[in-house]
Amino acid sequence: MKYSVLGGLVLSAMALLSGCLGPSVPEAKDVEGELRQMWAACKMVRPTNIRKTNGIPQGDAYRIQFSYKLEFVSDIEEEVLWASKIPDETPPWKPGMSREEYETLTQEAAVIRKAVLPKRDKFWEENCPGLVGMEFQKIVISLGENTIIGKPARKGEGLDMNAEWVMIKSEKGWISR
Repeated sequence: MKYSVLGGLVLSAMALLSGCLGPSVPEAKDVEGELRQMWAACKMVRPTNIRKTNGIPQGDAYRIQFSYKLEFVSDIEEEVLWASKIPDETPPWKPGMSREEYETLTQEAAVIRKAVLPKRDKFWEENCPGLVGMEFQKIVISLGENTIIGKPARKGEGLDMNAEWVMIKSEKGWISR
């Protein structure tokens, strides 16, 4: 009896070591650290609700598809975030408008732009600088007008994102390639 228990333990250990219980594949927790690090420079958002949606083994690598929410960490007013209500540099000419009215409109637009744009640019440089800020803006624009463009951001609101990474197994776990 003593030997059959010991034999069972040895067989169980061998099964675990040989992978008989199924291959290890990356899960949502395996992308979470890198995803948080990727967005760390953008202090106004954070990735939340990270979920694996699919996975495809590819030899020594694994293609993982996942979704997450890019969530705002605080309220941000529209003018600070987007400055989308500022007038164009060259306002449209309206029928019946005199040259003086048009010049006045153009000068007013320049004054407003000079006051608002530096605040917006400073906010972005302080809160989501460089390449990560440009990537965030490209994502928002690609999602279209029905998202948060031209609107204030509210804490907890955000963008639903989908991503796909190729990951490889390292000594310390799964890492993206």
